[in-house]
Amino acid sequence: MEIDSGPGPEPTQPAERDYSVSATGLVSRTFKLWFRNILAYVVIVGIVSFVWAIAQSFVSIFILGVDFTDYFGSDPTSFLLGIISILTDPYVTPGDIALFVPVSIVIFILSLLIYAIIAGAAVKYALDDYGTKSADISESFSFATGRAVTLILAQLIVGLITGAIIAVPALILVFSFVTGYIDLALIGIVAVIVAIVVILYVSIRLAPTLAVVIAEDLSAMDSVKRAWEITSGNFWHIFGGQILLGIAIAVVSFVIGLIALSFAFAGGYLVTLIITAIAALLLSPLNYVFQAVLYKDLKSRATESDQEWW
Repeated sequence: MEIDSGPGPEPTQPAERDYSVSATGLVSRTFKLWFRNILAYVVIVGIVSFVWAIAQSFVSIFILGVDFTDYFGSDPTSFLLGIISILTDPYVTPGDIALFVPVSIVIFILSLLIYAIIAGAAVKYALDDYGTKSADISESFSFATGRAVTLILAQLIVGLITGAIIAVPALILVFSFVTGYIDLALIGIVAVIVAIVVILYVSIRLAPTLAVVIAEDLSAMDSVKRAWEITSGNFWHIFGGQILLGIAIAVVSFVIGLIALSFAFAGGYLVTLIITAIAALLLSPLNYVFQAVLYKDLKSRATESDQEWW
C-alpha cells in the first residue's frame, strides 16, 4: 500500500519550460523585471557608470587638460582611434604624447574592467531576480568582479570576430579609393554590404554571450561557443525580440523627449537636462535585463528540444 507523504516542497523557481516565451514575451518580461526593481538597476548601471564617467573626466582634465579629453576612448575602437589621432596630430608635442599614451592606456583598461563588472552585475541581478526573486546588488557586483576577466575576454573575442569579418572588405574598399580602380570599388562595396549582413547574423547568434559568462562556469571562448550553440535555429526569434525591444525603448524615449521638450519651450533648460539624464539612467539597464531573459528562454528551448529528442 502506497503511503501519501503529502505535497512536496514548492519549487523555488519556475520550471524551465516557463522561461520559453515568444519574441513579444521576451520584451514584456524584460520590462516587467526592469520595472520590478528599477531602482536597483539604476544603481548598478546608471549611477555607477555616471560616477566613473565623472571620475574619468576629472582625472583626464586634471592630468592632461581639457584639450585632450576628446582623444580618450572607453571601447577598443575609440581607444585606437584616439591613439592614432594624437600620434598624427602635428600640433601635439612629443612630451604630450609621452604623457597621454600611458594615461590613456590606464584609463582604457580601467574602463574595460568597470564596464564589464557593471554589465556582469546587471545580468547577474536580472538572472537571480528572474529565477528566485532573491537578487542582491552587492552579491551581483561581487560575482561579476570574480568573472570580470572572462567578461572582458568574451567581449574582445566577439569584437575580434566581427572585426575580422569586416576587415578584408573594408581594406578592398579603401585600396580601391586610393588607387582609383572603379571595378575594385564596386567589388569592395558589395563585399562590405555582405560583411554587414554577416556581422548582423553573427551578432544575433552571439547575443547572450555575457549572460552565458555569468550563468555558466565557462571560459571566455567556451562561453562564446555556448552562446552560438543555444542560439542555433533561433535567429529570427532573437532578431524579432531585439527589434521589438528597440521599438519599445524608442517609444519610451520619444515620450520622455516630448516631456523634456515642453520644458525647454517653457525656458526650463535645466529641467530638460535633468529629465534627459534621468531617462538615460532608467533605460540604460534594459539591454542587460533582456540578455538575462533571452538566456533563460534559449536555455529552456534547448532543454525542451533535448527532452523531445529522447
